[in-house]
Order: sequence, then C-alpha cells, then structure tokens
Amino acid sequence: MSGASEIVAAERERAERHVDVVKVMARGGMMTAGTDVFVPQFSIEELRLLVEQSHAAGLPVTAHAHAAAAVDQAVAVGVDGIEHATYLVRLADRPGPGGRPATCHG
Repeated sequence: MSGASEIVAAERERAERHVDVVKVMARGGMMTAGTDVFVPQFSIEELRLLVEQSHAAGLPVTAHAHAAAAVDQAVAVGVDGIEHATYLVRLADRPGPGGRPATCHG
C-alpha cells in the first residue's frame, strides 16, 4: 500500500469491517527479503494520513517498528502504540557494507 488514495481506502475498509485496532508496518520485519530494515516503509505524510484517518474513525493505531527511524516517525505522527521497538540503528563505523545493526533497549 502506498499513496494517499490507497491509504484512505485501506483505512476505510478496516473501519467498515469493525476492526478493533489498525496495525501498520512502519518498517518491515527483520527477515523480509529485499528490504532495508533501517528505512521507514511510509513517508511521514503517508503515516500521518493513516493515523489521522484511523483516529477520525475512532480506531487506535499501533506500529510495527524495529528501526529507530520508523519508531521516531511513528511517535511523531501520534500512533497509539509501538510493537517491538528494538530501535535499530546502523553503525557506520562497523566493518562491512553499511555497517551492522545494533539495538538500544531502554
């Protein structure tokens, strides 16, 4: 799902199905082939739209987010909860292409 029209349509469908909560993949999982775990899945505008539309329908939003950038983005747009939140960051000073993932737990 991407773009405003797809986000609005997806949220509307969930509201019509009377779901209890909207869960968004702010960033894909660690084992999802072909993805960069450090890059948010949605633009901040797209994620904000999803949260606004869901809240307008009375639905809370939770975000699946491992990467620090996705966690920060989800908090900035007002999600109601974050699942996982391992707060992965890329350590540029580590050997190998792009560094290695590291986690921060607080």
